[in-house]
Amino acid sequence: MLSDLEELEYGKIVQESLLPREPEKIEGYDIAYFHISATDLAGDYHDNVLLEDGRLAIVLGDVTGHGISASLAMAMAKGTFNYARDKNAEFPGELIDMLNTMFNKELKPKNKFMTLLSVVLTPETGEIVFDNAGQAYPCYYSAATQTSEEIKMPSMPLGAMKKRKKRGISRIMEPGDAFILYTDGIIESSAVNGEMYGYNRFYNKFTELMKANIDSAKAIKAIYDEVENYREPGPHADDITMIILRRKAYKKTST
Repeated sequence: MLSDLEELEYGKIVQESLLPREPEKIEGYDIAYFHISATDLAGDYHDNVLLEDGRLAIVLGDVTGHGISASLAMAMAKGTFNYARDKNAEFPGELIDMLNTMFNKELKPKNKFMTLLSVVLTPETGEIVFDNAGQAYPCYYSAATQTSEEIKMPSMPLGAMKKRKKRGISRIMEPGDAFILYTDGIIESSAVNGEMYGYNRFYNKFTELMKANIDSAKAIKAIYDEVENYREPGPHADDITMIILRRKAYKKTST
């Protein structure tokens, strides 16, 4: 038993080394990540990289299940992400196509799937391109209207189909705009009476924080703290990952 526990601990260390220690720093933007595992070995995956042309690519994925099998699938996704980056693949579409082919060939026969959302930001223009494979919809905050909305992209998880339909959606981030990516562990956190934290509470809290101009790291902590106060005490039922990216508002200059 001690040997098994040691192997799990080593596995956790290796898996954590596959995730970025901190987000890439982009001038004019505020980015923060948060991740907590339900078990020693997680199935959530997030990553980011600066592409050769200066764009920022972000991915957030969630493998079905937990434990060793989920962590191995997550490691396969990490390897494919690095390969796509090194061969200068087109992000986000070609990256997700590569992941879909790999999951369909290697993991679909084992009934193992992964949802994944990829976002590419062009810092100079504020253009963002979303492409989705069954992951929860991003929540986008508009500073102009001070409201948030889902960016709806119906799609199938990676590997479910041999070929997927690309449904990229683009937006221009204006100063003060923000979006949050998340896995369903936070939505499904339940109170003692069994009621889930849910989408409405999550979106309302995110919107409230963005209206108050709270920075990304503090906003993520505030959301997580609210969930912790809401849910039944004890271990998490599922992994939780959140990513917030916000375009900084222009500072007013005094005359």
